[in-house]
Amino acid sequence: MSHIIIRLLLITSGYVLAVMAATAVLMAITLSYGTPQDPVDQGAFLVMLVAFAPTLWWIVGPITTVGFAAAAGIAEVFAIRSWIFFALAGAAIAYTAWSLLEIGESGPVFTALEAVAAGFVAGLTYWLVAGRTSGVSSRASETA
Repeated sequence: MSHIIIRLLLITSGYVLAVMAATAVLMAITLSYGTPQDPVDQGAFLVMLVAFAPTLWWIVGPITTVGFAAAAGIAEVFAIRSWIFFALAGAAIAYTAWSLLEIGESGPVFTALEAVAAGFVAGLTYWLVAGRTSGVSSRASETA
């Protein structure tokens, strides 16, 4: 029973950290476009980034939950521990989420490639936290 609780805690914390990693990548991409030259505009830009990060986190998290649950469930059932699986699953989930978001008049905030890159990093982050031990049963870990 304690093994199941530990797995659920690892899966949950892996998901939260993966969403944070994806958000950090998207924020870094935003910064790579450059900052304004005027100091007043720079301050406003940084305030916007600080305000935008939690908002983005609350958008990325819920929209990717179903895809994440499916990928994590498959990994747990079939004991998939490959970083490639998690990186590609993260990229696929991010692309799906990106394609589901409503596109405004000026177009999407991020391109599909930027969303896929964030998903790739999120998948690797999840793998580091919980994916490396996916599907490990309590009996297998007792004999090892």
